[in-house]
Amino acid sequence: MDINMQKKVEQFMFIMAIIFGFRVIFNKMAIENGFGPYTITAAQMLIGGGMLALYIKRKMFSLSKKYLAITMAASFIFFMSFYLGTLGLVYTTPSKNAFLHQTSMIFVPFIYYYIYKQKIDGHTIVGILIAMSGLALLILENGFSNINTGDLLTIGAAGFIAVHMTFSSFILKKNECDPVAFTTMQMLISGIVSLVFVFTTNELPTGMNMLSAWPLLLGGILIGLSFYVNSLAFKYSTPTKMSLVASITPVASTTAAVLFLNEPVTYRLFGGGAMILLALLTIQLKPKIFKSINQKEIRVES
Repeated sequence: MDINMQKKVEQFMFIMAIIFGFRVIFNKMAIENGFGPYTITAAQMLIGGGMLALYIKRKMFSLSKKYLAITMAASFIFFMSFYLGTLGLVYTTPSKNAFLHQTSMIFVPFIYYYIYKQKIDGHTIVGILIAMSGLALLILENGFSNINTGDLLTIGAAGFIAVHMTFSSFILKKNECDPVAFTTMQMLISGIVSLVFVFTTNELPTGMNMLSAWPLLLGGILIGLSFYVNSLAFKYSTPTKMSLVASITPVASTTAAVLFLNEPVTYRLFGGGAMILLALLTIQLKPKIFKSINQKEIRVES
């Protein structure tokens, strides 16, 4: 692996994780301007995918028939993760939406166990329990009988994100497949599918103009830039580092929501969000901490 390329990609991942946090704000603004989830998904996927297609040009058609079939499968997962997340945002707040997306870490260990028979170790179980506690703090404001629909939809989106991350990482690391072309095709296919639903459900708002549509444009640009970096990260980085960097996004989203949408920061939001981030760190960093401690002990003994 190219070490210099890996460092550059991970630096860009960090920058884009912060910037990408603002996309949730743009989506909420678009919803308030009358745009539905299919319209938002279609616009942002086509804008972002179109940007990448113009950038990579002929490489977009470099995928063989084998990879086109795989891309179609990945596109369905990709579409569901974005559509459910956007639909959830209709009913919940940007901050909760952003933090609940991070619960994808709960699903990943179970996916690995099911596919690779990889055992779920102790620190991962602890992390999952912490995440579920934070999840309960965020969504159980009025008990189990009155869970917000938007929260449930966002958790569903997190499940699809976990599947997509695992699937994409496996495909790009095990096969000679251009990562940007792979992502671009998924975005364009997802955008076209969303566009079909826009017209079949008559979701497109009347009286649309640039003044009300600017959040869609900015959100699409952010998606294009972010997924260009993410597509490289699948090949040059690791799921662990990707998850850690992604943990910055909900913090950026919450900060933006407070500054620009006057969203209040409640004790439940602060506590639940903090626990979800703590769970992510527990799952991803604990092995490295133990390794560091063991190495120090070996040095002392020697």
